[in-house]
Amino acid sequence: MKPNEQKAFDFAADTSKQLITLSTAIITLTITFSKDIIGVANISNSSSIFWAWGIFILSVIFGIWTLMALTGSLQPMKNVKTIEESNSSTNDSSNEESITINGLNVKIPAGLQILSFIAGLILTVNYGITSINSQKEESQMEAFSKKKCVGIIKKLEW
Repeated sequence: MKPNEQKAFDFAADTSKQLITLSTAIITLTITFSKDIIGVANISNSSSIFWAWGIFILSVIFGIWTLMALTGSLQPMKNVKTIEESNSSTNDSSNEESITINGLNVKIPAGLQILSFIAGLILTVNYGITSINSQKEESQMEAFSKKKCVGIIKKLEW
């Protein structure tokens, strides 16, 4: 295998591993602090964080699929030789097929991993923004309720 092909496989595997690590880290952090995170938000808003967790789990699954596809590309089943055949044959590098990471067996799971990771990030950020907005609305409502009201309105509230 050429050095640039080896580097391409190394970088593709490293990228997949980093996305797996980031996905599991985000899931771990948001679950660890879920009491603080979900406790503040309303119920309708918390569904987006649950969707984000599910999509991050899909990203991890697609990442494992990508790593398995990279491994399969390095040593495809049709090119596996028995020990006797490999001992009797001569090593001729001109007969080797070009090994690449651009096959559909790698592109599909890698693309799905990246898309699911981005979707999970978008849902997590959306959850954070809506949580902050709901906290601001709650604090504004509390501030409004603490203001002195006209006597008639106070009687209506009672």
